[in-house]
Amino acid sequence: MRAISFSKIKENTFGSSAAAPSGKKKRTGSYSKKNRPSSRITVMLIPHSDRKPFNFQISLFSLIAGFLFAFLLMGGFLFFALKYSEKRVDATLTFDALQETETNLDTMRQEVKELLYTAGIFNRSLNDTMNSLNLNGTNNQYMTSAEGDLASFFNIEESDNQTLSEISDLQRLKTILSDSTNALDTIQLIFTKQSKLLAEIPSLWPVQGGLGYVSTNFGPAINPFDGNWYIHRGIDISYTSGVPVIAPSNGKIIETGYHPQGYGYYVEIRHRYGFYTKYGHLQRIYAYEGQEVSQGDIIGIMGNTGQSTGRHLHYEVRIGTQLVDPSIFLDMGINKRKTFDLLTSEMRGFAYNEK
Repeated sequence: MRAISFSKIKENTFGSSAAAPSGKKKRTGSYSKKNRPSSRITVMLIPHSDRKPFNFQISLFSLIAGFLFAFLLMGGFLFFALKYSEKRVDATLTFDALQETETNLDTMRQEVKELLYTAGIFNRSLNDTMNSLNLNGTNNQYMTSAEGDLASFFNIEESDNQTLSEISDLQRLKTILSDSTNALDTIQLIFTKQSKLLAEIPSLWPVQGGLGYVSTNFGPAINPFDGNWYIHRGIDISYTSGVPVIAPSNGKIIETGYHPQGYGYYVEIRHRYGFYTKYGHLQRIYAYEGQEVSQGDIIGIMGNTGQSTGRHLHYEVRIGTQLVDPSIFLDMGINKRKTFDLLTSEMRGFAYNEK
């Protein structure tokens, strides 16, 4: 029996059993690892000189990550650059707006100072008016205006009480206007009372529309019929016939009639405070005894009746039994204060009875 070595059998056995099929190459582990596609990239830099080329390897993942990082970096740069540009535009607009606001504030400060100056002039005029009416004037302690030019927007001067000068000016102006309002209310009250008084005394021109002119004054005059001196008891107002004659103040008709050798057609009115008025030489009478009339009511028509040399209105005014010059009261619209003082002196002794 032939002996067969174990190594031989092993070689034959495994060799035959592990033999590769015909026409096919035997795959081994080392072959597949060497031929697997590589995920790395070689980058070579070749200079245009005698220097050696420089190359390095980088993985595909790193290359993609680098591109992404560069893209994000560039995008972030563009984003922040855009934001910076917008912020810069906003800052420029804000600065322009602040400059415009500063200019407007300077203008406002100047206007406040000019307004204070005008208020000072008004206050002095108001004081003069109050003094002429024997009233206490407004307080002048607030009229001192600030000295110097307007402060700049970032350098506003302060007053002694540590408040901004502009605010102090506005507070002073408010006080001036408040005091002036009180003074004007007082003046309005006085003139309201005077207006009520003027409606009760014969102060309105007795010819409607203010027509006519004084042809004969009150006092000594020459009688046109006999040439002798006499006391003219009123004033004569001449104009064409047909002009309405009106009541110069509120009152009551106490007498109407006709006097052929004197007044012709006439009307007499009793007013408050002892006043009486009489109207002569009327063409027609539009009132009756006992009638209550108001200032401005028509009581007749100017004419030429009675002892007359032409168309005119004979107008008399009495206080009690004392004849007075009617022109004193007709001038009240021109100089009310003077006439008011005169009126109160003339009315002294008569009771003031308020209805």
